[in-house]
Amino acid sequence: MLGGETLTALDACRWGPSFNYRDAKLTDWPAYQASGETSVKRFEQRWRKLRVAGANEHNLMWELSVKLDRDHDLALTATVAHRDDRTRLGEALTYVNHQAQLFEGL
Repeated sequence: MLGGETLTALDACRWGPSFNYRDAKLTDWPAYQASGETSVKRFEQRWRKLRVAGANEHNLMWELSVKLDRDHDLALTATVAHRDDRTRLGEALTYVNHQAQLFEGL
């Protein structure tokens, strides 16, 4: 289910040259708005940013990553072949999220 929901969301994305939320207010981010959280502080405490992107221009592989440390450039990254089914993508997302939780507990 998670893999299917993710692929559906990715299919709905449209690339544009000005597609960059880094300079926008966090309250303008679609993820924040979709979360239903009423404060940025609560959003950042409750949710983890999992990045899903095509690993190359043809999107033959999905690259999943999560930052493990906000103060350093440390991240966990996994790749999943595009041809793999939705279940495999969901499993990989769950695995990456779980490993990030374990890291936070150290």
